[in-house]
Amino acid sequence: MRAASFVAVAAAALALAAPAGAHQTVSDNGATVTVHVTPDDSPVAGQRSTINVVRVKVPSRATFRLARARVKVADASGSVLLNRRAAKHIAFTFPKAAAYQIVVSGSYRRGGKTKKFTTTFAIRANAS
Repeated sequence: MRAASFVAVAAAALALAAPAGAHQTVSDNGATVTVHVTPDDSPVAGQRSTINVVRVKVPSRATFRLARARVKVADASGSVLLNRRAAKHIAFTFPKAAAYQIVVSGSYRRGGKTKKFTTTFAIRANAS
């Protein structure tokens, strides 16, 4: 019985220690942005995915609105495939199996001053 309890506690500890699946976090100019692309940051080309802006953390006593931020998706050649206002969940279909760049940019106000940030994430869409 004691061994079973130890195994259960060890399994729970490992589950808590495991990193959140497939999230990417990047910081710029005081802002930290976390993005997740379904499924598991490995979207399938030609199938609908969701770009999730999981969190935007700005310094304390700063004001930020996600609706004022932007999300841009570009392919490896730099062609912009999506450029729109940010939202928590953005539906997007990666057209082909290739490398893509997701850019989340915006600004926040702190102490009467506006600070801009631009965060860049690399994603690869896989063949189906």
